[in-house]
Amino acid sequence: MDFGNITTNIIKNGLVFNMDAANRASTIPSTNTTKALNTIDTAISGTFMDNTQWEGSTTASFAFDGVDDRILIDTSGTSGPYSSLGPNTTCNIWVKYNGGTAILIGGDSSSTGGYFFYASPSSAYSSYEGSFDQGTWTSFGTEVWINYCVTKNDSGNVIWYGNGQQLDTGTVNANAGIGFWAIGSYRSDLRFELNGNIANVQVYTRALSANEVLHNYNALKSRFE
Repeated sequence: MDFGNITTNIIKNGLVFNMDAANRASTIPSTNTTKALNTIDTAISGTFMDNTQWEGSTTASFAFDGVDDRILIDTSGTSGPYSSLGPNTTCNIWVKYNGGTAILIGGDSSSTGGYFFYASPSSAYSSYEGSFDQGTWTSFGTEVWINYCVTKNDSGNVIWYGNGQQLDTGTVNANAGIGFWAIGSYRSDLRFELNGNIANVQVYTRALSANEVLHNYNALKSRFE
C-alpha cells in the first residue's frame, strides 16, 4: 500500500499531515538531521529546533529535552501553512512522557492562540482558535508509549481517545478550526515543552469515527509494545 509515502495501514481519507520517525520518507537519519518531513506534502514539513533529535534505538522517534526543543512546522511567520484546517479535524499522536505536562501540538504562542493539544498522562486540553475544553482520565503513567487522539466535528463536539478507547468528551466553538505551527511546544512561547519522545503525528481534515481511531491504534501498536 502506498499513499503519499505511507507504508502503514492507517486511515488515509482526509489525511493532510503525516510525520513518522520510522518512515524513511519522513526522515533519513544518515542524510537528514534537521528536518522531519510530512510525507503527504513535503513542502509543509518540520524543522528541528535547538537539540531536537531523531532516535532509532528500540522505537524510532523524535526526542525532546523539556527545555527548548520543538519541531517547527512553519518558520516564516505566525500565519503558518496550517493556520486553519476547518471545523472537522482529528489529531493523532504517539508519545512517551518522561514526566510533567506538555504541549504536543502547539500554535504560535499562549497569547496569540492557534491550536494546541496540551496533555499529560492523566488529562488534556484541546484548543480551537481560542475555544477550548479539557478531558480527564485515569493516568496512563510515564515512560510508556501512549496513543492520544482528539477529534472535533462541525457541531463543536470533541472526543479524546487513549490507546484506541474513548476517554472523555467536551464541547468547543462549532465554527473554530485547527491551526498549528509546532510539535513538542508552542512555536515561539517556550512553555510546557515536552520532556519525552514523539514517534508520529497525523492530522486529518475530518473527525474520525471511533472505529477509525481504533483502527489506527491497532495498525501501529505492535511497534510500541
